Amino acid sequence: MKRTFVLLVVLSVLPVGYLVVGPYLTLNAIRTALETEDLERLTEYVDFPELRRNVQSQVQALLAKRNPAGDDAARSSVVVGDVIVEALVERFVTPETILSWAAGESTVPIVTAETSANADDSVVTPETPPPAKTFFEGVRTSYESISRFAIWVSNDRDEEVGFILTRRGFTWKLTDIILPEHELQQRALIGWSGL
Repeated sequence: MKRTFVLLVVLSVLPVGYLVVGPYLTLNAIRTALETEDLERLTEYVDFPELRRNVQSQVQALLAKRNPAGDDAARSSVVVGDVIVEALVERFVTPETILSWAAGESTVPIVTAETSANADDSVVTPETPPPAKTFFEGVRTSYESISRFAIWVSNDRDEEVGFILTRRGFTWKLTDIILPEHELQQRALIGWSGL
């Protein structure tokens, strides 16, 4: 009887324990995929259709805030805008951009003043080796619910990027990335440079 009770306790604790450590295991698997630049493996832990829908919602919310629709012409331009935003997000939210955001890099270029000019007025940038990339370093994490886990990374602009993992059964997948308004604004309002 005692052995059966212990077995029942262990069997009931294991799933709860896995639910608690599951997002950390997924975070570690994503980090390993990024460090080895195994983008195919990364896709096992990312729900790209849902991720793109969520980023698209952020862009649409920003555009709606900037251009409130009040008349029929504005509403029809919003529908056209939605189609364009969907296509842009499809091309923009890729394993490569996830790699940049997880390393704390903004995908919008930073213009620096550390340049000099040659005699022929061509610009010379200082030769420095790029620092080694680290992923999800110095992050803060939190459970937002039993099925939602947030990882916050500070980027090179001192803005935070949120990586949201969602639980489905016993698996966790990256389903949303909360981007800083500056990043969304550069991509959505200035033409998504770099595409």
